Amino acid sequence: MLADMSHRLMEVQGIPTPELEEIEDSFSRMLTSYYRAAILTRDGRPAGYALWRDEPGHTFLRHFFIEDWARGGGLGQQFFAALAQDWFQQDVPIYLDVMDRNGPGHAFWSKLGFTRECVGLKWIPENAFESRSHHTDGIEVIEAAPGDMPELVRLYQQLCAAHGSVYPLEEAERRLAVILKAPYRANLFREDSETVGSALWMEMGDHIFLRHFTIDEDHRRGGIGARAFRALETACFPEREIELNATDLMAGPETFWKSQGFKPVGTALRRDAKELLS
Repeated sequence: MLADMSHRLMEVQGIPTPELEEIEDSFSRMLTSYYRAAILTRDGRPAGYALWRDEPGHTFLRHFFIEDWARGGGLGQQFFAALAQDWFQQDVPIYLDVMDRNGPGHAFWSKLGFTRECVGLKWIPENAFESRSHHTDGIEVIEAAPGDMPELVRLYQQLCAAHGSVYPLEEAERRLAVILKAPYRANLFREDSETVGSALWMEMGDHIFLRHFTIDEDHRRGGIGARAFRALETACFPEREIELNATDLMAGPETFWKSQGFKPVGTALRRDAKELLS
């Protein structure tokens, strides 16, 4: 149902539309990570939907769509009011993007009290749609899927144990599931098809917050940590400023992160993206 309406939303916006199966797969990934969705019905018939994620300090509304046959009677305003009152985080700003050519969209959101804060710009290189490998220095970086949860939990247990907190399997699963409800992205590192580590990170607007970075205790050799970090950075956030929580570092790995160009900043370590260019 969501994929079907999303397909029509793309058509309205003039965006090239993939096959429905691809859209369904995309929704499946988003809804099993950190997005939430609500479907609006009228007279028992799907009339629209919204897709959003809660981020620290604000809510990002990614999709908001009202079917053509349901427009014009204030249903969109009622739907947004219900979301803001009962579904979104309270007392935080709401951000969304509107295409520059979408005049009706600008008018609709302005009527609801939204103001323009920035202008989005896009540049598409000639090879943007060519298949790109996420292999760097022999390390493959993959986006963790729900089926990878056992591997993520195993590595999370190792990370906790290294910092003096030993959790049984069920407790580790519960704690990691709570973390993953926030807008974190999880990646696994593989070498020769074998999982050798993981990372958990969040897009924070002006920088990346790297919450967890773990190398399997049986594979800590041959500079694999440095290679895994380079592979993650290349695949997911090249030339971005990165911050790490000091509580995850000071029990031993401080030397490692300093060797990767990080410097202490208060109680954390941060590497400025500008330094990458010097």
